[in-house]
Amino acid sequence: MLTQEEEDPAGRAMTTEAEVIDLRARLAAADARIERVDRDRDESDRHAQSLEAEFHHRMRNTLAVLRSVFARTLDSGGTLEDIGNHFQGRFDVIARYEVARGIEPGATFDLETMIRDELLSVLAAHDDRVSLSGPDIALSRETAITMALALHELATNAIKFGTLSVSDPRPRLAVTWQRAADTLSLQWQESGVPVIADAPMRSGFGRDYIEQGLPYQLGATTDFQLRPGGVSCTITLPL
Repeated sequence: MLTQEEEDPAGRAMTTEAEVIDLRARLAAADARIERVDRDRDESDRHAQSLEAEFHHRMRNTLAVLRSVFARTLDSGGTLEDIGNHFQGRFDVIARYEVARGIEPGATFDLETMIRDELLSVLAAHDDRVSLSGPDIALSRETAITMALALHELATNAIKFGTLSVSDPRPRLAVTWQRAADTLSLQWQESGVPVIADAPMRSGFGRDYIEQGLPYQLGATTDFQLRPGGVSCTITLPL
């Protein structure tokens, strides 16, 4: 066994046993790094494929929702301008939550912020006739986008035909919500406004969405009433 570097008869340096051991260790470490890189690359590929599949699934669902909303908007009738404006408002709601989902896929949405956003989308500024009250509640994206459309329909109706359609300071809109165990109950209560005979929420997309869409999509129960004083709507759903 060589204990130091020696030369063979041809004058070439001969490798010591320690150098051989060191070389083998370096090769083993290099092999381990290559294996880690390969594993990381495979994991990255699987993650990318999973994200792509999720993206396509979400896009198909979103397009299906948009097609349904557009068809129901057309069925509600009205002038081309009315149809365009109604669909634009509903499209904006869906787009807002889809963009938020794209930025932060696992994001949740605060219920009070959602209600304020929908009211501000139809109001120029804060309105003292409106009161909001309830605990902090975070909704998943799937629940949030469905609820946001319902809130949009209620807010749009209030500004066009309900509490917020008149300059009189006496009408009121109170939105309250409570949580009991894993159940959310939200009340939208308008008061002080007489019912307008041609108010669209007597029938049409908004009312159908609340009375049929929410139970179908979220397993909610709803109680919608159009009566003297304005709209009274209660939505109860599992969280």
